[in-house]
Amino acid sequence: RAYNFTLTDEGGAEFFAQVSKDGGRLLFFDSYERCTQKNFSLENCDALAREFLASAGYAQLVPVWFSEAGNVASVTYVAERDGVRLYSDLIRVRVCEQKGRVVGMDARTYGLRPHGVRDTVPTLSREEACGRLSPELRAESVHLALIPLGRREVLPYECACRFGEEEFLVYLDAHTGEEVRIYRVHDSAQGRYLA
Repeated sequence: RAYNFTLTDEGGAEFFAQVSKDGGRLLFFDSYERCTQKNFSLENCDALAREFLASAGYAQLVPVWFSEAGNVASVTYVAERDGVRLYSDLIRVRVCEQKGRVVGMDARTYGLRPHGVRDTVPTLSREEACGRLSPELRAESVHLALIPLGRREVLPYECACRFGEEEFLVYLDAHTGEEVRIYRVHDSAQGRYLA
C-alpha cells in the first residue's frame, strides 16, 4: 500500500511519486526531463544513482544492468547479501545524461515480498554448475543469485556467457544444475534488453 503524489518543482516540471504507507519509503517516481545531449557517462550516472539511492535509504546494492536510450541512462540494481544477488529486491534508476539528474526510480518490488527463510547455500560448486553449460558457451562471469520464479524464489548460478558475438544470461539451479532460465542480450536503438 502506498500514497500517490503529483508534484511540481520550481521549474514547473511535474513528478509522480509513490511512498509506502508503512515506513514512508520512496517506492517509485517518474518525471519527464528533456535530455538532448550526453554530458555524463554511464559510470557518472551510476555514481549519481547510487548517491540518490543511499539518500533514499537503499543500501548494499550492486549494479547488474546498464542501458541507454534517448540520452537517459537506466541502471538496474539488486540487493546483495553474502555474495548472493537478490533479484527479488530489484531497483531501476533512470538518469538524464545531459543534466546528471535522476529522473525516475522504480523500487516497488524491493523487499515487498514476504521472504521467510531464504535458500542461499548452494549444493553444487560454481565449477560443477558451469560444467553443465553447453560447451559452445563461454562463461565470462558467474554469480549466485536468488530469482523469483512464479510465487517462489530459486537459487541459481547466473552465468553471463558468449556464443561467438552473441551474449546470453543463463541461470543454472545451484542444487541440481538444471537450466531454470535463459535470456539472450539484444542491442537496439533504445538500448540493450533481454529476451
